[in-house]
Amino acid sequence: MGAMTKLMIVIAALGFGALMLWKTFFGKKTGNLVKRAERPAMQAADMSNCVVCGTYVAAGSKRCERAGCPLQN
Repeated sequence: MGAMTKLMIVIAALGFGALMLWKTFFGKKTGNLVKRAERPAMQAADMSNCVVCGTYVAAGSKRCERAGCPLQN
């Protein structure tokens, strides 16, 4: 093979690789991705601080096993 043919093959391979990288990072993202507006909103739980042990527990949860736990339920 001539030097010119090898050079053309190398340039074509580099161009193809650059095209694949461009599509990967900047191409249209389709498939299993869900638009932000279509995602369900995440729910947050209210937390309360236990004055006995200092841990945070979900409000309305059962009391801990420590003696004197102020949480009701």
